[in-house]
Parts: sequence; structure tokens; C-alpha cells
Amino acid sequence: MGFQCLKIESKDPRLDGIDSLSGTEIPLHYVCRLSTHAIHLVVFHERSGNYLWHGHLRLKGHIDRKFVPFRKLHFGRYPGAFDRPELQQVAVDGLEVLIPKNPVHFLEEIPHSRFIECRYKEARAFFQQYLDDNTVEAMSFRKSAKELLQLAARTLKKLGVRFWLSSGTCLGTVLITLYLLSCHFIPFSFRDECLILES
Repeated sequence: MGFQCLKIESKDPRLDGIDSLSGTEIPLHYVCRLSTHAIHLVVFHERSGNYLWHGHLRLKGHIDRKFVPFRKLHFGRYPGAFDRPELQQVAVDGLEVLIPKNPVHFLEEIPHSRFIECRYKEARAFFQQYLDDNTVEAMSFRKSAKELLQLAARTLKKLGVRFWLSSGTCLGTVLITLYLLSCHFIPFSFRDECLILES
């Protein structure tokens, strides 16, 4: 007898904002076992913003919780986001697969990869109460704010400084709160600010 496998699926969060498509299931993890050996295949999905995302390994009621020691798996305790790596094609047992060109960088990202998804239902409720500003100025502000954060992250990455938004700073608290409320930037102030502290 060969490997026994579990397929873990969940709703695609990329479609949560689209009523007609929300609820579409996508594969997140495959866990296979043979005797005392286990293989954990994590499915990475492309997200807008040029990064890769993997989902939470959530065990549903019918899944055998003793199938493998799930707590020992390196991925799946929470969703993760990773820089889009440059890939190279290699052959493994005659099968062509893509792997990161710089696997060390990929592995270094794991401890800092925790991803918090926008709460789309709350955002819809927020915009039912407070109308969304879809003026040209507001759209331009959102685009500029996103570009500024991406530029800051890229620049700091080149300098070897990890970039993140923290709720421990005033700017971080405002941005995180607004993002979780609305799933994008609310243009209540037309100023772009960025604060970077390195100890």
C-alpha cells in the first residue's frame, strides 16, 4: 500500500469581496503519510501586490487529528505571506518543478511571514454605514499611499532592514485599523507619511 493523503481546502479569500464568487474552495495543504514518514505540501497562491500566500491548516470535524503530528508541521499554524521569489526549474525524478533560486532568503522569511487577512464582511458593513470615497482624488491617494509603503519596504529590504506595520506605533495603529475596517486606505488625510525606526 502507498501513501495515504489528506487534502485541506478552504474558501478563497481573494474572492471574499466578490459576492458571486465567495465560497469558492481552493486547495491549501496536502499531507501524505507512509508508515512513520510524512510529506507536507503547502500550496502557495498568487496575491495582488506581487506576493505569495498560503492558508491556515484548519482541521475540519471529519479529519483524523492523529493522521500526522500536525503541531510539528512548519507551515499552516497561521496564514503566511512571502516575497515572490525568483524561481528556477529543476527536474526531480523526471518531474519538472519550480523552486526558489535563493532558498535561504525564502527560509529566512518563515518566522516573519504571518499574514492577517482583511475582514471583508466588516468592510462591507463599514461602507454601508460610511460611504466609500471613490473620487479621483481619493483613488489617487490610495494608489500613492500603497506605492509609498511598497517603496519603503523595497528600500529597507535592500538595506537589510525588515519592514512591517506595527500597531505599537501611531501610524501603524491608524493604518492597520483603517485597513481592517475598510480593506484599503481611507483618504481622510491627503498627506503621505512614513516613519522608520531602527534600533
